[in-house]
Amino acid sequence: MLAGAVALLLAGIAAFWPWISDDAFIALRYSERLLQGKGLTWDEGPPVEGYSNLLWILLCAALRPLGLDWITIAQGLGIASTVATFLVFLRTPLLRAAGQTARGAVLPLAAVAPVGLWAIGGLEGPLTMLLVSFAYVKVGELLADPSREASVRRCAAAGGAFGLLALCRSEGPLWLAFAALAVLLFARRGPAGERRVLRRRLTVLVAPAALAVLAQLAFRLAYYGEWVPNTAHAKLGTSAETLAIGKLYVGSAVQLLRGLWIPALLGLLPGLLDRRTRPLALLCGTALAAWVAYVGAIGGDWYPLGRYLQGGYGLLVLLAGLGLGWLARFRGGVVAGWLLVGAGVLLARQDARLDPDDPYQRVSRWEWRGAAVGEWLARAFGEQRPVLALDPVGAVPFRSGLPCIDMLGLCDAVIAKTPPPRPGHVIPAHSRGNPRYVLDRQPDLLLFGTPTGELVPRWPGGWQMEEEEPRFLTDYRCAVLRTGPPPVVGEAEPVDLKITLRVRVSGRLGVRRDGERWTVPGWLLTTRRQPVPFHFHEHDRLPKEPAALAPVLAAAAAMQQWWESEAAVGVFDAAAGRLAGEVRKPTVLVFEQLELPAGAYEPALVPPVEGVAVQVLRGGVPCERRGGRAVVPAAGPVDLAVEVTSGAALPLRLFELVLVRSD
Repeated sequence: MLAGAVALLLAGIAAFWPWISDDAFIALRYSERLLQGKGLTWDEGPPVEGYSNLLWILLCAALRPLGLDWITIAQGLGIASTVATFLVFLRTPLLRAAGQTARGAVLPLAAVAPVGLWAIGGLEGPLTMLLVSFAYVKVGELLADPSREASVRRCAAAGGAFGLLALCRSEGPLWLAFAALAVLLFARRGPAGERRVLRRRLTVLVAPAALAVLAQLAFRLAYYGEWVPNTAHAKLGTSAETLAIGKLYVGSAVQLLRGLWIPALLGLLPGLLDRRTRPLALLCGTALAAWVAYVGAIGGDWYPLGRYLQGGYGLLVLLAGLGLGWLARFRGGVVAGWLLVGAGVLLARQDARLDPDDPYQRVSRWEWRGAAVGEWLARAFGEQRPVLALDPVGAVPFRSGLPCIDMLGLCDAVIAKTPPPRPGHVIPAHSRGNPRYVLDRQPDLLLFGTPTGELVPRWPGGWQMEEEEPRFLTDYRCAVLRTGPPPVVGEAEPVDLKITLRVRVSGRLGVRRDGERWTVPGWLLTTRRQPVPFHFHEHDRLPKEPAALAPVLAAAAAMQQWWESEAAVGVFDAAAGRLAGEVRKPTVLVFEQLELPAGAYEPALVPPVEGVAVQVLRGGVPCERRGGRAVVPAAGPVDLAVEVTSGAALPLRLFELVLVRSD
């Protein structure tokens, strides 16, 4: 039976390999920094509890000294936890006593798509499923046989699992509440002596989780100065839209889990009718209903295939096992039971094809591209150590190792506590932003949306930054960077990734001044100043008059055309070991709004490039030339125009433009 379950699991894994969730890299960044002696932190500065899976982080960190790769550790733990869950059900007397057919309930579990996907997802879901399953199996064994000899031992085993669960997931104690209530209602017997046994049962069941919660709370208050994890501030919130999203989330998961919940539903009724199995059936049924309601109320999760529901999969196996065991009592029931198991497996594999029209059944493919982007940023900017503010805070920060600001607030306490700009629009973990706070910290790079970046901001922090912070349009330039064809995990061929970033022109990566010498990095010459906000998500932000609206739309269209043309992009020159501006077509590059004092300046490309002319402009007009030098008559902003003619040998690379004041 175990071999069959593992085979089904491997088939499910193969369908999604080598996928891993972006949030897995958040946990791994905490693990890595912990081993580096930087504490349980995601970045420099005041520590922030941007996780809700402490046990998972500690386990990953504990395995790292064995020499294993971080990804191998995370995915290996997920696969091992899933297989261990199979063993829990195959070895429990609850199913073994009911016959081989009842143990077959584990096969649909192994076949459903979410189990295969999240076994390699790199997050704590499989471990949560294991701990909930083990704890409820032990409580179920107690309810089936509440004899004094075994009851306390079983409660102690369940209590230990609940204690670990409280550290594995912040919502872990919710599962304990239903188990403790079941013991209180169904495992109490007559005289005073038995009531003492009941107290002992409840004590050993509840105490480990209570101690775990109190210990973590004490640590949280002392280390983070908070009563709840930062993730609770960033994620939790309700609105009509949240409930609508939660309904869709749960509905999608129900579709994927038909091979498991249909046998479980068929087992619920006989489980309730039989006096011996009624306590376990009630426990599993009510706990599942409450958990599904909770997940729906918080809007579910951003990731696919209903990962927040994974903790309850084991309860579905128990209910299905009760039904199969009841069916086996009748003549021909064993055959009927195996037919039901087979039908569940076939249905699970059919649903594993996924519905392309269901947003919660689309398995993303950008996570490994995020890892490639992070590695490229480490090569390009590792020495300057720029501060990167971004939306996708998993693979890019982990692989780049750069100091980062989480613009969605999961790992930032200030943003997490900022109210959503639109209270009626609350999407789990993607509803908050605080552009003034972000820009006050003067990040050198901004990355919106996916790990490769987007021209138009996708989430609230970016919307507000465009519309409410003039510094965004004045201080930052849009950069299009090309990585070249590095290998990307999961891609058949090397991929030339296009990265869209905003760079601060006065930051670590911007224009450098050394006395009377100004140096503009060549790749900054390929950037473009954004003229107007792009994200008009509220139509009243647009000018009402056609005459005023036309130039706004024209400016946005011109920026879009520049972004798509890629006439000039930033690239990493391996021979020089630094970024350069690569010009691919004859064009005029204009670096706008460089503040200069009055004086005469001699502009030059370093090293010189044939077929390229440089001019200094004021108000779009070339400055007066004296002896080969451009004269800036008064302090203020100038534009640098670099004209690449058809006579230049293309593509060419620009490394630096130098202005030397010599009046």
